[in-house]
Amino acid sequence: MLKGLAICDLQPDGYRGVCRSNQLADYMTDAKIGGRVTDFLENFVDDESQEIRCTVAAACAARQMVDLLGSRGADCELITFNDEHESAGLLGGALLGYDVCAQDLSVSPLADGLIRVGVTEYEEALFPEFFEELNGQVLREYAEDLNDNFLFATEKTAQEVCAFMNYLSATYDNDFYCLSDYAVFAVFDGRDPA
Repeated sequence: MLKGLAICDLQPDGYRGVCRSNQLADYMTDAKIGGRVTDFLENFVDDESQEIRCTVAAACAARQMVDLLGSRGADCELITFNDEHESAGLLGGALLGYDVCAQDLSVSPLADGLIRVGVTEYEEALFPEFFEELNGQVLREYAEDLNDNFLFATEKTAQEVCAFMNYLSATYDNDFYCLSDYAVFAVFDGRDPA
């Protein structure tokens, strides 16, 4: 099972998925925030792999950092995510939707608007099969399943897009987004559900 938590910037377009940046570096000079980040890294991040040990304690510590960042003017939120879609997330937060991301969490066709807005003529020349398969009605059908968080409302649609992204990556020798091995992640709100 792959799972994680992330402090993410709120996006102007409303996307609330996994592939977002954060403003932590901008606030590290604040002694309290810098101390909290250092404590978090020491307590919840594996030194060798640099992966977060996703526990309830880590999620609670991250939630406290989000609250502190918010009090300093940062526009961010905590999300938890996993590829075990029946789970309720680390903190029992509400399901925001389903994201399709590369396994290293670096890219998502939802994060960059590929499903929402289509692709350019330049990309059409490189990946004609993408246009043949997804342009027009199929693309509209996928876009119609996006919810208010710009995530897929149903796991079924996310799985279809994921399978097609993996197919394109294999067909174009990893040139399509330069990655392969896409997966579907259920994304949950990290706010206190109470």
